[in-house]
Amino acid sequence: MSPRAGLELETLQRALTAVGRLTAGQAAVLSGSTPQAAGLRLRRLVEDGEALAYAGAYWHPRCPRRGSRHREMVAEMYVRLAPLAPPWRFEPASYGSDASYRPDGWLVSTEGRHDRIALEADRGTERRGAWNDKLARFLQAHGGRMVVAVPDADRARRVEAWAQEAGVSALVMPATALTAEAVLAFINNASTAAQKTASRPDAPAERDRAFAVNGVPVPPARFFAELIRTGRPAGVERRAGYDVWHTGTPSKKRAAVRWRGRRDRIR
Repeated sequence: MSPRAGLELETLQRALTAVGRLTAGQAAVLSGSTPQAAGLRLRRLVEDGEALAYAGAYWHPRCPRRGSRHREMVAEMYVRLAPLAPPWRFEPASYGSDASYRPDGWLVSTEGRHDRIALEADRGTERRGAWNDKLARFLQAHGGRMVVAVPDADRARRVEAWAQEAGVSALVMPATALTAEAVLAFINNASTAAQKTASRPDAPAERDRAFAVNGVPVPPARFFAELIRTGRPAGVERRAGYDVWHTGTPSKKRAAVRWRGRRDRIR
């Protein structure tokens, strides 16, 4: 076996371990070869007992052979995000998952920042109630950011709106449009916004904080999701014993804000 063939086999075996199922086309993209050549590599894994050929795809022997369409979508995310390695790597949901929230995978930083981004493959079968429950469990168990692959643009707009309402910072795109470049831009924009906010000298970490978007009190996750989405700077209003962080659409009007039963006017 040539060194290149050996490397391709390792790549495909690693992918099968992570996502459980690959098509020959997905294997071809991962290995940088033709579907025919990738098929030969996959059949070699079958011969070695490292894969099973079933229903037009290749499965890891320990992967339950059900939910093939959903598994194919998860594998597509894996393939499309593979160029992010080595700074970011895909990890199966079984690693580092809280029992109350388990995504379809994690995108994990390998640069020591302990960053994890949840990956969700949505086929459009879950209704709003199910998504609201999922987003609430995500915020409670993990928080942070999420990348969601969906079937089409209409579904993308719907899921993105649900995520925004829940206060989750999410990149939602059709699976066919998802690229490593788009995800990297999402990561960098979020990191830049967080760094700018954290570096403000008028918001000391020792003080308690409250958060407002367009003058309306919101949970911290909702505030930072809006900050990341708009790229606008945060303003900090110092009060007795705590700070109020503000962001939102600039306006010349004064906003009336209610905090703990009090009514205060701010500019």
